[in-house]
Amino acid sequence: VAAFGQKDIPKLENLIYKKNIPVGVRLDYFLPLYMAENDGGEDIFVASTKVMLGGDENHPVSLEDGHAVHRIGPSVSQNYTHEELEQLTQYVSNAFVIRNLLRNAPNKAVIQPTTEALEYILENAKDFRDSNDNPVIVFIPGAIGINSFSVSNMILTSLKNGADVNEIGFFGVPGIVWSIILGDVEGVQTFLSQKAKLTTEDEFGNQHAIAWATATHKASAGCEKFQNRLISIIQKLQINNHSNLETLANHLGFSPRDYLDEVSKHYISRPVTSMPALGDSCTPNMVSEESKVSEKSEETDLKNSEVFRA
Repeated sequence: VAAFGQKDIPKLENLIYKKNIPVGVRLDYFLPLYMAENDGGEDIFVASTKVMLGGDENHPVSLEDGHAVHRIGPSVSQNYTHEELEQLTQYVSNAFVIRNLLRNAPNKAVIQPTTEALEYILENAKDFRDSNDNPVIVFIPGAIGINSFSVSNMILTSLKNGADVNEIGFFGVPGIVWSIILGDVEGVQTFLSQKAKLTTEDEFGNQHAIAWATATHKASAGCEKFQNRLISIIQKLQINNHSNLETLANHLGFSPRDYLDEVSKHYISRPVTSMPALGDSCTPNMVSEESKVSEKSEETDLKNSEVFRA
């Protein structure tokens, strides 16, 4: 987890391929670094964030002052500082390299947390916070693959115990965004059934949760089943919003709008007749264009940077 947080590629390679450490280790908010059953975990969050910021597998992110605004914490309503923008750029810079490392790992076992810890957190869902100051309703959608605990039930239990369905956390996003990024159709549906708000503006200026669905659709290229789940989610978000995608596109602050248009053109207008379950997997991409970039200079910058999220 520390190597992932530091985006230390050599250390990750050593741990994954030489020491055979399972990539299904969990962060303190229960999200695995990677879970093969749904082809994602913390890795897809970082990759989606890179797309959200205007980059992708082959193009770096370049952020200017004023690009992001704090929505929570002591700096609420203030722009990210230049240093914070640099940290954010480093946080996402080699996201796809790391995602490919995790997807091709020989040991994909998912670590099971102690049920007592999880039960305690759910019981105290109103006030408990993780190490990033996320409320339970924001991070519990990431508690995927836990034996005898469905994410949908944990969402409902959190709300029953006083959590606010629309409370925001990291990057100013509510819990439904985490379910969207993980391609959890059932989790998204549960949030919608509880009247989750879709138009909470996040720290990057996105004014609708569908922006994260389209960003993740692009970030998950190479996994058709994952992308089909996201298409289903986009459709659910449209129906819930009682609007068409053209109207939503005009309402979004999502930078790669051309990709949103592409999703609309090729997928939204057609019915999805068969939607894979969350347990379906796909074949990972073995080679990434981003991995051709020299890792040495990138490694030097990242090893000296602060851990931005993990």
